[in-house]
Amino acid sequence: MIGAVSTGLFFLLAVASDDPPACVPATYEEALDCLDSILNEESKARFDEMAHGELGLTHFGLGMWIRNRWLHGDRAPVASYMRDLGFRHADDVSGAIVESYWARRHGCSIDMEAKIAFYDSYWRAQDQWIEGEPDPETGIIPMQAPAGGFTGILERPKPECPFPLEETPPARGETSEPR
Repeated sequence: MIGAVSTGLFFLLAVASDDPPACVPATYEEALDCLDSILNEESKARFDEMAHGELGLTHFGLGMWIRNRWLHGDRAPVASYMRDLGFRHADDVSGAIVESYWARRHGCSIDMEAKIAFYDSYWRAQDQWIEGEPDPETGIIPMQAPAGGFTGILERPKPECPFPLEETPPARGETSEPR
């Protein structure tokens, strides 16, 4: 059961007990539906006021709750569902779910295939790190970026919205006409 779901300073924080989960999503769409049923009206209102660029502020609040509640240890079927889609890391999955929930609330669309391709390119680039020589005193092996920089990282896809992403979204039900 959800203990409390509220807004925090600049980010959303969800706190839950381990007693029966309020919602256990099996798919990406079900995860968005679960968030809609779990978040209280105050949290939804905060989401509605957030600009796209503020979503990273949810990483250690709502994002961590999603990772701990649904993803780590495959606590919900959505974890394997998202892995089957091509996601590799729980941080990427929770970020995609949070961004998609925000997009849904603002009438925006997400190109999930492009998002998966971006994260795949990011993780492939991480394999390009080169081990340096161990420090003789500490034994620590430094990692170095390749001489020409990382290659093959795609541009991070952004939602398609009926308003500029750099701006605060219009209030729900309003148009994107200048206020």
